[in-house]
Amino acid sequence: MPDHGVATSPSVLVTLGGASGRLSHVIEGGRLEIRSRGDGALISACDPGPSMDPASMNRLGDEVLARLRELFPDIGSPQIEEVRIAHRPMLAAGRPLVSAAPGMGNLLLAVAHPGVILAPEISRQVAALMAL
Repeated sequence: MPDHGVATSPSVLVTLGGASGRLSHVIEGGRLEIRSRGDGALISACDPGPSMDPASMNRLGDEVLARLRELFPDIGSPQIEEVRIAHRPMLAAGRPLVSAAPGMGNLLLAVAHPGVILAPEISRQVAALMAL
């Protein structure tokens, strides 16, 4: 497959359970971006610091939990379920990619970060390519 410049970038995912109610939107509150995972759990993607040793990751989880409680004091009793490293698809140019894959038939590429926030625009571009 041709190189389209897709690479990965590390992210720390903090999963919280036990929150009452559900978020129906992506919430960006300064130092916090969080969304519902669909099963009632909440998930926050954070940029890793210079050191991602277990103690640093635990502190990051505690910071996410504290910020969530600050923004939503009536959210119930959320608990940290997991703090882990994940890899986000990114482009070297830092821009989303929506294009046909040359030489791959009808394969379309749609790569972006943050994909959830950009989903409406990416979907519009994919639909436009499919209509050609």
